[in-house]
Amino acid sequence: MLLLIAGIVTGQAASYNIWVCGVQVNDTNKDDIGAAISSTQGTVTGKVTYDPSTKT
Repeated sequence: MLLLIAGIVTGQAASYNIWVCGVQVNDTNKDDIGAAISSTQGTVTGKVTYDPSTKT
């Protein structure tokens, strides 16, 4: 709980121990991981998402 509060206070997005094409999944990019990959590695076709509540 303390770490969660510290993340909110510092404004940092929660990160998950999941990497897709070299991009770490976090609260900022979890709804469109493909866009985050595209910004660093070129165009991605399709959409990749992550739901932390179901871990899928």
